Amino acid sequence: MASATESGLISDPDAVRAVWEDAVAAPAWTGPAIWLHGDLHPANVLTSDGAFCGVIDFGDLCAGDPACDLAAAWLLLPDGAVDRFHDAYQPAPDPATLRRARGWAVLKALVRIFIGDAGDHGRPGGASPPGARPATPRCDASPRRSTTPAPPPRRSDLSHADVVRHRRHPGGADDLGRTGPPCLMSRSGM
Repeated sequence: MASATESGLISDPDAVRAVWEDAVAAPAWTGPAIWLHGDLHPANVLTSDGAFCGVIDFGDLCAGDPACDLAAAWLLLPDGAVDRFHDAYQPAPDPATLRRARGWAVLKALVRIFIGDAGDHGRPGGASPPGARPATPRCDASPRRSTTPAPPPRRSDLSHADVVRHRRHPGGADDLGRTGPPCLMSRSGM
């Protein structure tokens, strides 16, 4: 966060740090694992005439703490709408879940800020907002290995049954008994 503050990307680092520390101090999710999109942010939500009409990119689909997806309210909704969204959400989020969700929102916002800044300055990993003028390419004196772009990584074609069969259970094992990293840093052992 120090580099973001030094470069002027964050105007009030103490407020950001306070939200993060409160989220980390919040009690862990103890409810059942809930299906999550896992990557809800403005680039993955479609709108038409100012209304939500779709969600894309289900590559991080998992089950765990609903705070992960509830964080999207702070990233997507205008001022005054977050409380109405959380009031309408079912099951109603408890105060600890909302504290963790605010932490997720801070984390996701910081990531988007760094991606945007990198895009504005032509650094690797950067992306400019849709409709923005592309960043000026940097002059690079390193030799180029190939002019042909590498093919994109392939994703498995999983059916719904495959996704359900490979879900994680409390304790970290999936239906096949495999263990792996926790789903999106969930402290519930997912």
